[in-house]
Amino acid sequence: MRADDSSTGYDPSIPFCSKVYYSGETVNNYINFSNANFRIINVAENNCIKIISEKPLNKGYQWNSSLEIDWYNSSLYNKINTWVSQNKIGDNNDIQVDFNSEDSHVALADFYVGAIRESASSLIAEINYERTETSTFSNGQSALWKSKLAIPCVTDYLKACSSSSIYSINTAQTHQVTFRNNCWMLLQGDDEWLINAKIPQFLDANAWHIITGSSFNSIYVTITHDIRPILYIKSDSIISGDGTKASPFKVEENWEWFDSLYPTEM
Repeated sequence: MRADDSSTGYDPSIPFCSKVYYSGETVNNYINFSNANFRIINVAENNCIKIISEKPLNKGYQWNSSLEIDWYNSSLYNKINTWVSQNKIGDNNDIQVDFNSEDSHVALADFYVGAIRESASSLIAEINYERTETSTFSNGQSALWKSKLAIPCVTDYLKACSSSSIYSINTAQTHQVTFRNNCWMLLQGDDEWLINAKIPQFLDANAWHIITGSSFNSIYVTITHDIRPILYIKSDSIISGDGTKASPFKVEENWEWFDSLYPTEM
């Protein structure tokens, strides 16, 4: 785990701002939630835990880049809201999640529909673009909205790379290869999708994905993609385990697991 600072966009005035995050090719950040495997992206300033599905839960999703400029009228926005309303993640009832009851472990969080721009040369620049609050994707700006479910933004992937320095992912081939080979969030053999928007040289494109199998690029524009959803676990949730694959963190309903390990002596 790494602590966030000004170079990674740390801002204690933003409740869901990351304060510690997992970085590297292999890290012990596995967590079991709703009988499914996720991985922890970061821990927020308000101690909520940001997690991502270990596998895509929608394959080949169609994004109409020419028509869906307004995030709030996009089919992806509607899909996310449909999953929440149906208490599930995935189009095949892949994961049953309690999104709606008061004792749900899922937090209502601030999410950014992040932008990515050719001119951005640092992680903090990417984060600043993502925090631009507007309701549309127009001109590479981003949208901020409250939700219980989302998909990752650009900086989630950038910070998950083990590179010692933050770089522009659009300008140098060596940077792209390093990113692709050292980012734990990438699933080898699957295309990775994230929330972001159009940049000046692709004015007709709104959606981007990360191509893990490509030899020439790491981020590329397209019209189809797979969705790996993310959500926040509430800060008062009880977590057990050590984060490894063999003993992942687990969201517990009570302290019985702890009491069984350390019984009270009478």
